[in-house]
Amino acid sequence: MNFNRFLVQGFVGCVVMDFNRMSFSHFSDKSVADINGIQSISQCGFEEFKYPAWISNAVIQIGSNRENITNLNHILQCLQNLLCKHIVIDLDYKSTLHDVALILEALNNYNIHETMFLMNYCDEFYSDEFADLILSSNRFSSMVIFESPSDKNLENIVFYSKQSKKYTNLLKNKREFGCTPMVFVESKKYHSYFNRKMFINNNGEISNAPESPEVYGKIDSFKTQEQLLELVQSSAFQKLWHVIKESTDVCCDCEYRYMCVDNRIPLCRGDNEWYHEIECNYNPYIGKWQNENGYKTLAECGIRSGANGFVIDIEKRNSIRTR
Repeated sequence: MNFNRFLVQGFVGCVVMDFNRMSFSHFSDKSVADINGIQSISQCGFEEFKYPAWISNAVIQIGSNRENITNLNHILQCLQNLLCKHIVIDLDYKSTLHDVALILEALNNYNIHETMFLMNYCDEFYSDEFADLILSSNRFSSMVIFESPSDKNLENIVFYSKQSKKYTNLLKNKREFGCTPMVFVESKKYHSYFNRKMFINNNGEISNAPESPEVYGKIDSFKTQEQLLELVQSSAFQKLWHVIKESTDVCCDCEYRYMCVDNRIPLCRGDNEWYHEIECNYNPYIGKWQNENGYKTLAECGIRSGANGFVIDIEKRNSIRTR
């Protein structure tokens, strides 16, 4: 028996998660998968998810008003008080070399382990002065510069991309799935995207994530550590933290449920039943991705999910599967 390989079964397919190799094998038909000697995921003996910080990761958006650059020291101090160690700084405007230098200088004063920059290209970001600034700093982990003239890689730290910045992408890609004990254990008890996340938009307004419509005040209105902690500990702010895929329509039947970090907003139908208005681009009832031959939508397979309930027309679904 291999105690580091676990079987996760979906409606028709299954995956074998290998935590030693941080990889997984997918079988489109669970009835023919070779699973001898592999434990069911229900037998997994990992401890319950524990994390020492109230906020594990935060996104700071900075817009053309540059308000969050002015307030950056206050923002970083607030996040440090919450023990946040991972942040994304989204420069959502035509930023300059001077702006980047100011942010890096501010980061020197705080114990943030990992900082990622997202920003759009300007000529200054392709200069010797920029390279000197970046290579002399140890205050960030990576930068992605979008709308660049070409795709380039600077020392595996700065990545120039011709693509446009798209912060929120609702399409899933199995190449991005994280087959790690950390993601698995968190997914068993919490939502692996919304749990312990914070978003501060370019006006300083706080929400759980960039996709979240609810705003809980402006960051500069929280003058003490206790005030911000009270917000983060509130049931309103944590509303989506405890939504798990086992309680969510369609996701509960998906073999990828313990490795997929899903940023779609889950909606509550009542009695801890959840659903999504936006359909995933993988259909676990036929084991097909949207770009594959034979893909059908949930409705075409006889599956209805929404505020009025969750229904699977087995006869119609079987007729699709056997064609």
